[in-house]
Amino acid sequence: MPTFVPRSMEPYKKRELLDKRWLALRGVINAGATAECVASAAEKVRLAALAVIKAQRSLLDCRLESEVLTRQLDNLQRDEARWLSLSVESIVSQIPDADA
Repeated sequence: MPTFVPRSMEPYKKRELLDKRWLALRGVINAGATAECVASAAEKVRLAALAVIKAQRSLLDCRLESEVLTRQLDNLQRDEARWLSLSVESIVSQIPDADA
C-alpha cells in the first residue's frame, strides 16, 4: 500500500477545484469585473466548498460510529450551514492570500 494519499480521491480533487475557484474569484475582482461576474464567481466558490464538504462526509459515512466520527460529522454540518448562509460580500471578504 502506498504511503501517500492518491490525488484521485474525491475530497482532494474537490479541494483542488475549490482552490481554482478562489483564484478565479480573485482574478475577477482584480480585473474590475461587474458585480454580476463577481457574484457568479463567488457562487462557484460556494458550490465548490459545499462539494468538498459532501465528499468529506461521504468518506466518513462508511466508518463505524464513534464519538470522534459524530463530532466530525457535526463539524461538517456546521460548515455546510455556514457556507449556505454566507452572502456574496462575505465570500469575497474571505479570499485567501496568494501566499497561503
